[in-house]
Amino acid sequence: MSSLKRANAILNAVVGADGGIEETELRHVNGRVLKQVLNDGLDGAAAVRLYVVEYVMQVWATETAEARRNGATAATASADTERQLRNALVAKARQLQVAASSTATEIRSAISTSLSSMRRLMKGS
Repeated sequence: MSSLKRANAILNAVVGADGGIEETELRHVNGRVLKQVLNDGLDGAAAVRLYVVEYVMQVWATETAEARRNGATAATASADTERQLRNALVAKARQLQVAASSTATEIRSAISTSLSSMRRLMKGS
């Protein structure tokens, strides 16, 4: 089975494939993480940290989509903001106390902390 088919089969098993908006967003997040796990051999803690960053970036993309679509945010400003936000989240994720064996509650807590950081950062921009 090719890498793409294998990743797709894993995503279908984990997230499903009904095409709902929330499932589509989770599929994007899980797909990006799974790609790096399969291609780069990330360990469990690195995968959890990457998941937190990708999840928060997906929330940011969803929450700011309307402003970006209607031109309220210039494309160059949006790209620069996204890059800065991602860099800040990656730095924060390195500080998270997570492990491959982290529980769902611990991961939700890390996501919540990161979402709060993202929203504080966005208020300042």
